[in-house]
Amino acid sequence: MRFGLFALGSVLVAALVPACSSEEILLLTLPEGSVPSPEDGGLDAMLGPSCDEDRECGPSAYCQKRTCGERRGNCERKPAFCDGAPSPVCGCDGVTYWNDCLRKSRGQRSSFPGECPVPQAAPCGEKGAKGCPPGATCAKIAPLGGCSPEVPGVCWVAPAACPPSSGVDRFVRCGPPEPSPPCVDLCAAIRAGAPHARAESCP
Repeated sequence: MRFGLFALGSVLVAALVPACSSEEILLLTLPEGSVPSPEDGGLDAMLGPSCDEDRECGPSAYCQKRTCGERRGNCERKPAFCDGAPSPVCGCDGVTYWNDCLRKSRGQRSSFPGECPVPQAAPCGEKGAKGCPPGATCAKIAPLGGCSPEVPGVCWVAPAACPPSSGVDRFVRCGPPEPSPPCVDLCAAIRAGAPHARAESCP
């Protein structure tokens, strides 16, 4: 028997390969895009059990679905740790997540890259707005040139501790002018829950 290790993307799959010689280890890398879809039955051993709802997956997993409208998905384990690398994604709940790992850690199915657009973003901080789910923040980031205390809010999930600032995106709090308004990065502006706008200059 030969023992084979096959790389599917970033996943290694072990397989026994019949042979007449002594045991060998085979390494094979499949090109991106060559992985069969779940409908083909080629990834059944790699995916978790099929599911309709999160409760079918246990407390440490959730029912991941590739689109918001998909009826069935597969149980996927929630990450135990997420770094602070910024790469926003929009979840099916209309909440923008700082990165996809945070989305998965909160058991929110599916996503697409980027912030949730206004029609899909979960509104908050206004009369009649439902408000953000537990653990999310009502972020009030003003568009360019639109800084005011009445900036509408949208729900974000940011890291528990903001990563070190890159110094590229800097924001100031909207409100009465101050001699030297402090500049903060996007993560801090989101977590503040107060209206912020991109800074034209920082002291």
